[in-house]
This record gives sequence, structure tokens and C-alpha cells, in this order.
Amino acid sequence: MGKRIQFMLSQVTESYIHHNAPLANFAWTDEVELDTVYANLFQHLLRMMSQESRNIGDGTQLLFIG
Repeated sequence: MGKRIQFMLSQVTESYIHHNAPLANFAWTDEVELDTVYANLFQHLLRMMSQESRNIGDGTQLLFIG
């Protein structure tokens, strides 16, 4: 996920520098997909933490990383 975000940021920077609207639109579409992935991960971690209290510490750290 981190590599994908780095790539997306480089696309956004390039699109801004070169006034490239199609590239900016592609980066925006990719961001929507990443938001969905993050939302699913967030819900999964919350579910894991609510089911087993020993997962709360690790789950909280993972939420902060995301």
C-alpha cells in the first residue's frame, strides 16, 4: 500500500508540474481505490480488536500506521 501511495504522489506531482489533467484524473481514480482498501482494512482491524482484547495494542498501532 505504501509503494502504491508513493507512486500516486509522484503522478500527482508530475501532473501538476506538466499541467497534465489526464494524469491527474488517473491519480484521483487510484486514490478512490486506495480509500476503499484502507476502509476495508480499518474495519477488519476494528473487528479483530473487538473480538479479542489481546489484539488491541497491535491493532491500534496498525491503525496509526495506515
